[in-house]
Amino acid sequence: MDFEQISKIQKTRQDLEKKRQENAEKALENAFQKMAEAFEQSHPSKKKACLLDACEAFAEALKQQRSNPEIYIGMAYLLITLHEHAQALNYLQEAERLAPQHPDIHKMRDYLAHRPQTNKTQPQAHALVSASLSPLQKQASENLSEADFDRLYEETETQLQTLLKAIQAEKMPLRATLEIAQTPDLKNRYQHYLEQTNILKSDLDLLDQEFEISELEQNFSLLNIFLKRCQKLLSESAELLCLYTDLKALLGRVTAQLKSLTAPNTPLPDCESLLDQCDSLADRLDELENKGYELTALLAVYEKIVESLEDLQNNLDELNT
Repeated sequence: MDFEQISKIQKTRQDLEKKRQENAEKALENAFQKMAEAFEQSHPSKKKACLLDACEAFAEALKQQRSNPEIYIGMAYLLITLHEHAQALNYLQEAERLAPQHPDIHKMRDYLAHRPQTNKTQPQAHALVSASLSPLQKQASENLSEADFDRLYEETETQLQTLLKAIQAEKMPLRATLEIAQTPDLKNRYQHYLEQTNILKSDLDLLDQEFEISELEQNFSLLNIFLKRCQKLLSESAELLCLYTDLKALLGRVTAQLKSLTAPNTPLPDCESLLDQCDSLADRLDELENKGYELTALLAVYEKIVESLEDLQNNLDELNT
């Protein structure tokens, strides 16, 4: 074999090595890109698909170039993300053989050495559930597999959408009324939605330990807005009912005093006290009117009180003359 042939072989080998290196770099870049896309995904199935694509890209990079420690480090990081810690350690060991002083290798090995330990009979994918969970939530999360979490995410998303459609279909009063306070309809609906919301909140607390749930939380905030609106209507309606009850009570007392005037040997009523009570109720009516409350029914009772007080005062004046 002459020198020219040897040169051609070397040139071919160099070209092939260069091509493999370029392919490996492209695959490695694609792998990191897929990982970045995975972390931006809120839906677990889409996130998992991106991570699997990243895994295939890392495998392709290794196929093209097995001497690059960055590929092993990237694959180890991906496996840690997938909670496959034993496999991640194998890749880190190979990366350490190629680049013993690489700082990322030591950081990742240190993490694996000091990560929270879980019962080996429990799903490995949930070893890092946050300690911020309540004891009951922690117990629930420890008994959930990765598939359970995915299913919980999908069910929670479906329940949220169902509740949002339900509240959008609700024909809510624009402002508080006596009818709201006098009938249990809105209160019962509020209690129903509140119970469902509390259940969803508990599920979201669990999911927050595994997934990015900002989209779910945004929809959940719409439920809270609706509940606050219901609560406000119920509170204002209860305030209306309280004043309405006091007005009716005063009307009853004034009416009773009017009737007592015809009875023999009955003490004359204290009209001043009744007028003071009427003035106090008038002030409360003014406050509610300034808040924009619907006062038609209450004003009708108040007008009857005023008329009855005028009749009472006129009768007293006649008796005193």
